[in-house]
Amino acid sequence: MLGHRLLKVAGTSANHLHFLIMSASSGVSAFMNNTTVTAMLLPPVVSIARRAKLSPSKLLMSLAFASILGGTCTLIGTSTNVAVSGYIKKAGMGELGMFEITPIGLVIVAVGVAYMMLVGRWLLPDHKDTSLATGYAIREYLSEIMVMPNSPLIGQRSFESDIVVSGMAPFGTWAILAGFFVLTIILTQPMSNAAAALVVLPIAIETANKLGASPRSFAIGIMLAASVSFIAPFEPSCILVFGPGKYKFVDFVKVGVGLTVVLAVVVLLLLPVFWPLVGR
Repeated sequence: MLGHRLLKVAGTSANHLHFLIMSASSGVSAFMNNTTVTAMLLPPVVSIARRAKLSPSKLLMSLAFASILGGTCTLIGTSTNVAVSGYIKKAGMGELGMFEITPIGLVIVAVGVAYMMLVGRWLLPDHKDTSLATGYAIREYLSEIMVMPNSPLIGQRSFESDIVVSGMAPFGTWAILAGFFVLTIILTQPMSNAAAALVVLPIAIETANKLGASPRSFAIGIMLAASVSFIAPFEPSCILVFGPGKYKFVDFVKVGVGLTVVLAVVVLLLLPVFWPLVGR
């Protein structure tokens, strides 16, 4: 039913379908967990692809990416947002407001959708559509590292913070934030986005405190860094589409590297505008 309605609006044009699917996915995932949105829209999108005589691989990655992009718009959009909000509340900074990140999130969505329409869709693979019986057996392809709350990866903050401050202080607060931002993106490759954020977050907050910078700005920066990493398919939304799209790991690398770089630059430039780096 949903697939039929989307086809009625967009027709069989690949361009129109891409834009409509990404708009719908990002819009809904702002108010619903992005993984749930991907799971809900996956069967209709596969149906649309078949009716439009397109390979599902031409649409499903865009669906997953859009759901992650939309999740940056509100507190409840991704599990990463919720996890970071809970952590900073325990750290005494106050949890994130429901729409605190909406302005920058809307920019992220607009830039991300534009990139996928202008560049990303041309890099999407065209894998032959076969039976979905094997397509959904995604557990055979992927695994991810989970970080438990008492993991030693989240410890040793003071020592690591001292190293960061002494080594990078001459470069300035923004450069140090950018360093943590890139580190978070790197860690999301073998880890889930939320796990990577929680590993970096304690060190980043303590570093901000020692620099006299805003720990909240650093925390939000780390949170957004985890959500704009599209290089590896370890985010749950990407795992969901991996099998049905017949994707290979390299497919995500080809499409996701450019998108990640563009969004990282945009977020790092806008973050101090919405959350000044100096002050509490």
